[in-house]
Amino acid sequence: MDPKGQIQQCQILNSHHSSYVDDQEICSRQGSHSNNDSDSSFSLAEQEQECKKLLIQSSNEQEMTKRRRGKHGLKYAKITNDQREGLIKQVTSTGCTIKSAAQLLGINFSTAKAIMQIFKKEGRSCKKVIRKNKKRQSQMFKRHQVVTKDQSLEEENEQKNQIDKIAQQMIQQPISVLEDKNKQQLLIIQQLTNQNLIYQGQVSNIFQENVVLTQNPLVPFFV
Repeated sequence: MDPKGQIQQCQILNSHHSSYVDDQEICSRQGSHSNNDSDSSFSLAEQEQECKKLLIQSSNEQEMTKRRRGKHGLKYAKITNDQREGLIKQVTSTGCTIKSAAQLLGINFSTAKAIMQIFKKEGRSCKKVIRKNKKRQSQMFKRHQVVTKDQSLEEENEQKNQIDKIAQQMIQQPISVLEDKNKQQLLIIQQLTNQNLIYQGQVSNIFQENVVLTQNPLVPFFV
């Protein structure tokens, strides 16, 4: 490319990338160069070098913005409710295509399609606020888990304490109390054995009576 073509390309880049380069400084430089066109001291090589620097700087800045934004640009662009409503009105009322309406409003085409799909399915034009509720629900669930764990630990500790108390009471009980309990149990056993002996005697008597009756049957008496 000839030096003049490079100068023109540099001027176009300066107009498009005003955010990266100070326009006032460029304009002042260009003005000073234009005023000194008649002067033989102004060399075209210096202007060419300056344009090359600007081209390199702009390409580097573009590369950095691409890296920041990712391969396909901003994935999660912040879109206001006004933009959503404007997109829906443009598509539904004017019959405009989603792509053209998205370009007019500065919205990605994929995002615009998602907005229209949500509007068709749910009839919703505003963004759903769920993140805060999800955070609150997760926090409440975590707190509930902590509380239940604490309660279960407290119950386990209470059960252990009760078992320990019962064991200590069993150990600390005097031997006389245990002997009294054993005596009472022995008395009950003796009473039950005596009752069993009585019942056995009655059963044996009944059995003997049945035997006698079977051996000596009654003879009928006739007058």
